[in-house]
Amino acid sequence: MTLDEMIKQNSKNDGLTREAIDEVAELIGGKLIPEVIRIADKYNYDRDSMVKYCADLYYTMAEVATFENWEGDKE
Repeated sequence: MTLDEMIKQNSKNDGLTREAIDEVAELIGGKLIPEVIRIADKYNYDRDSMVKYCADLYYTMAEVATFENWEGDKE
């Protein structure tokens, strides 16, 4: 089920959808962006440009790839 389908199905918001969205937001703000900023600083790149580049890259991956069978690092 896609996130869009999940949100539509849970329009009464049983809490699960909100929890999933909150967890992703925490990941982005708590881990991803600080690491992107650290890398930008390390290589003396403009922070805003680096964040935009990463966002564009992530968007492109989401548009052209599928992660259905991805088995990356599992926790």
